[in-house]
Amino acid sequence: MKKKITLSILISEILNLISAPLAHAASLSDVYLPGKALGGSGATIGGFVTPLIQNLALLMTGLTFIILLLSGFKYITSHGNPKGTQQAKDMLTYSLVGLVLSIAAYWITKLAFVAAGLDFLF
Repeated sequence: MKKKITLSILISEILNLISAPLAHAASLSDVYLPGKALGGSGATIGGFVTPLIQNLALLMTGLTFIILLLSGFKYITSHGNPKGTQQAKDMLTYSLVGLVLSIAAYWITKLAFVAAGLDFLF
């Protein structure tokens, strides 16, 4: 058992000695494009998160529009039934509140990215 531990420590130290010059050789431009020095794509967190957030905002807007249409249809087809009319009004209110919250979340996220100094692609 002691030989296995010694061997694993020896291998890890050899790997550390090999990787130290590689890390030191990175230029300043490679620091801003992670993974680029090793042949990666240079993708950043902002490049990944921004399309995700934008697509979620688009999805929320589409869902809100569909729910608005459904609540209008429900309101028209309730024929003065107080319970159906109230359900349609509640659907309308909840969908608009959801739209406002999703827009607020989008702008808060955008401001957080700007405050953190990360790139938020518009």
